Amino acid sequence: MTIFKELYNKDKYFLLPFQYIYKYMQKILDIFEQDEDDDDVELTDYQKILALNKKKLNPYEVDFYNSEGEDFGNIIEVRQDGLHFTFDGLDEFLRFFFPEEYGDEGTDGYYEADYLDSMYRGTWEWDFWDRASDDWSEGYIVEALKGESAKVLYEILKKFEPKLLKNFDVWEDGSVELKRTADFSEISDVLEVMDSNIADDLQAAFVNGSYAAVSSEAPQYIEDHYCNGLKEIGIENYSTKHCFWKYELSWGPAIMLFVRHGSPDDNLLDLMIEAIRKEFKNHTPEYYEIQYNAWNNDEFKRVFDRESLSSLERLLDSLNEMESESKGKFSKYLKIVSIISDKIGFRKWKKIATPNYEIYIQNVDKETLKVNYRIKNAKDWYVKNGVTTIESIFDIMNSPQLFDPLSYRN
Repeated sequence: MTIFKELYNKDKYFLLPFQYIYKYMQKILDIFEQDEDDDDVELTDYQKILALNKKKLNPYEVDFYNSEGEDFGNIIEVRQDGLHFTFDGLDEFLRFFFPEEYGDEGTDGYYEADYLDSMYRGTWEWDFWDRASDDWSEGYIVEALKGESAKVLYEILKKFEPKLLKNFDVWEDGSVELKRTADFSEISDVLEVMDSNIADDLQAAFVNGSYAAVSSEAPQYIEDHYCNGLKEIGIENYSTKHCFWKYELSWGPAIMLFVRHGSPDDNLLDLMIEAIRKEFKNHTPEYYEIQYNAWNNDEFKRVFDRESLSSLERLLDSLNEMESESKGKFSKYLKIVSIISDKIGFRKWKKIATPNYEIYIQNVDKETLKVNYRIKNAKDWYVKNGVTTIESIFDIMNSPQLFDPLSYRN
């Protein structure tokens, strides 16, 4: 089969010769007028291609080198119908076809190829845990509570901190939804005061949901960018089931690389990389940005809704049990929590009457009903931890310069 017949029979190249034949006619004529049969002259790459296509050369006796003398024998196999490429994975695929972006060992791009490969294989450690504490304290995790989880949260606050119900909409069908204007961080603080474990439980649910959302989507996201991304250049996926394993560049598209991007004296491998550099424009964003682009919200909801509902139901059961076992003390505890939430706030620095001093309310002990707090002088940032009654907390806050707050006796 001649190269032009091959081009004609390739669907994606059906129009290619006719599109370029006039523009590149002289180049094409120069190429096909070369004599590849002269045994005394070392064949150039396009002469090798012509001879291979006419079955005048044994492919096992032919090598193609780039301008640096590399033949990439561990990746490239010369066959009668074209070059075949075999890769161990996405990282090798990227470093070979995109040397400028991923090929230089020791560079950020080189390591990024490893990162993308790990994402594709599902072994990448996403950094959701690194941000989980901030996501909790800033209210993003509470904001994500929907459906049954939001309903159970509503039941918890309705019974134990009704002042926060202003953050909810309750619909006629009985469904409950957090308002967009809700103070999510305040709800986070009150929940954590009620039970310190709930913060860890809901953070874990949020992280697991986020991991499921991204890890399920990232492989397809990467495939969409690279698996068949070189098809327009003539490099096609040779496997019908797997990406980043076997690819081929048949001789028809190879000749068109000379026509479109070079001259008869150029190296095939150099022209191939140059064509990719010029024509491929679909790279993924920086590896750390992929989690914001590859996201399956159904997977996030499936995991987060299930785990958050379970955690909130455990909290509700625990609070009901504490209430039944120690009704009077628990009622006082809830009253203290409500006063602090309303007048001061938990887990945030609050200025007091004494100039330059601030107080931070950590939590309330359910047994002693004492308040765990921190106090500091903003000028030197020395922090003192203390435990005292709710009455003394307000003495500290509202008695300017009567005493040094750092020396206050609990």
